[in-house]
Amino acid sequence: MKRLKTKLAISITATMLLLVLCALLVYERFFPLPKAPVGIWVYSEDASKSAGSLFGEWMGGRDLSDALEPVYVNVILRVGNDGTFDRSVDKESYENARNTLYENCALLLKEGISAHLEELGMANEGPITDEEAEELINETVSTDSVAYLQKALPDLVPTYEEYVKKYGNKGTYTVDKNMIAFGSSEAVKFLFDKDDLLLGEILYRRYEKKDEGGTK
Repeated sequence: MKRLKTKLAISITATMLLLVLCALLVYERFFPLPKAPVGIWVYSEDASKSAGSLFGEWMGGRDLSDALEPVYVNVILRVGNDGTFDRSVDKESYENARNTLYENCALLLKEGISAHLEELGMANEGPITDEEAEELINETVSTDSVAYLQKALPDLVPTYEEYVKKYGNKGTYTVDKNMIAFGSSEAVKFLFDKDDLLLGEILYRRYEKKDEGGTK
């Protein structure tokens, strides 16, 4: 008799669990719960295009938008499972990108000086070296090529504060089907998996510590 009662209790428990699971499946089928891209994501913005374009204009209207190697500023997006988010600009990646862009533009400047002197017939022994071009710049403006460009083109790279104004934000988010809105921003379509998050037309990747260096 005792064994029969035990079997009956197990049977009732199993039946109740089955009913609960069926109810959850029905609810999810007809009332799907929105899934948020919880985690930490990074968007790497290539700052070289705009810098190359500005530098090209300064160099006499040349198109140098593709002359520089890609250099990235990282935007970090933290999406919590409590409905909050925080989007910030990684300062280390910004500073690395800014320094690298000025250094790369300085190389283009020295190449331009060498080519110009050659056109004028002032390079009889062949193109001057970067070191020689650097010496010419130092003799002319009493500073090195990078420092000269930083003074001559202070807006080559947007300031860190401008990046923060463009991307920095935090607050609460809402999800409706495949749309997500961060704070008061307009909702955008999103798709994500374990590695990537597509917000509108911007692709974020799952954040890893190595992303902090400002490169892809």
